[in-house]
Amino acid sequence: LVDNSADAVVLTDLDGNILDENEAMEQMLGYSSAELRRLKVWDVDPNVPVGGFRSIWQDMSPERPVTIETVHRAKDGTLHDVEVRASRVDEGGKTYVLGMTRDITERKRGEAALRASEARFRAFMDNLPGYVVIKDADSRPVYFNQRFLDTFSGEDWLGKTPAEVFPSPVDAQMLESDALALSDGFAVFTEEWRDRNGAHRLLETRKFRIKQETGQNLIGAIITDITEQRYNEEKYRVLFHASTDAIFMIKDNRIVDCNPRTLAVFDCSMDRMMGHNPGVFSPPVQPGGSDSVSLASEMIERARRGDTHTVEWQHLRCDGSSFTAEVTLTV
Repeated sequence: LVDNSADAVVLTDLDGNILDENEAMEQMLGYSSAELRRLKVWDVDPNVPVGGFRSIWQDMSPERPVTIETVHRAKDGTLHDVEVRASRVDEGGKTYVLGMTRDITERKRGEAALRASEARFRAFMDNLPGYVVIKDADSRPVYFNQRFLDTFSGEDWLGKTPAEVFPSPVDAQMLESDALALSDGFAVFTEEWRDRNGAHRLLETRKFRIKQETGQNLIGAIITDITEQRYNEEKYRVLFHASTDAIFMIKDNRIVDCNPRTLAVFDCSMDRMMGHNPGVFSPPVQPGGSDSVSLASEMIERARRGDTHTVEWQHLRCDGSSFTAEVTLTV
């Protein structure tokens, strides 16, 4: 039975002498039976102190086998991670130690690879410039990244449904968006939360379905704090509309927005302004002889390359009257 065992089996005395072993032990360590019989336990297991084997086992109870993880050194110097189940055996007035050894090198490598993978996952998630949440199919959070936990009271939400954490109608809205992410695969929306300090945070949340082989799909959410962005947008919008200078925005050489002052200066409606090259609101030729539309396109391209510049330009109002203006183009 011992010889046919897949596990390596060895019998030693309390002085660490190897008295017997099976073929699996010989194959694992690369020694012949005769070579093993000339070795001590500490020759095979570097974690056993030289001469210290007796002190480990002489007071151990025969009824109490122990299981340990250690390493065994093969003949070629290779170290094998092993799990040893050893027990004291008293027979004929003598004491022996019977050890059954299983090579767990591949298991330990797998565990190390899993730990490394988990560490990479945590490092990636915790360094994302946003908040990350993973929920189960019932909308119960199962994971928050560290940035989320540092900002919100996430530890109080783990494993709880929205109804257990949020008031109505917030809980219903959250369930609705979670269900949309599960059914359609993706959902984007804006919401407002309070952080740990009670401050309002405006958040853009992107939820998506995480497919699982079990069929119990998860819900992933990447949340971006857009509080400052929205504040800056509003501040820009106020300045844009209140400016006493005519300002219009250009994309692809066409006007896509303008402030009220622009409409007043050009005596034009928004519908008339939108979608045109600025050169359209000019005479066909500028005082220097250049074609207005072509020259306007060239100046826009200069600004797009980062070259902010100011020129004098002759414009036409919508009633056909002309005026000269100082125009600054920038990105």
